[in-house]
Amino acid sequence: MEQTLAHDAAERGWDREVERHCCTSDRIDKLLADLGQPAHADENAEVSSG
Repeated sequence: MEQTLAHDAAERGWDREVERHCCTSDRIDKLLADLGQPAHADENAEVSSG
């Protein structure tokens, strides 16, 4: 979701919002890694089954 919001903000030229959403996404990924969980489980499932 944050990546979608960052992309939308980039299209609108809202650089500070892009930075904010990217930082949030990076933080979520780090927290998931700390918990031993994949950051993008749905993407990994598609690659595995494809």
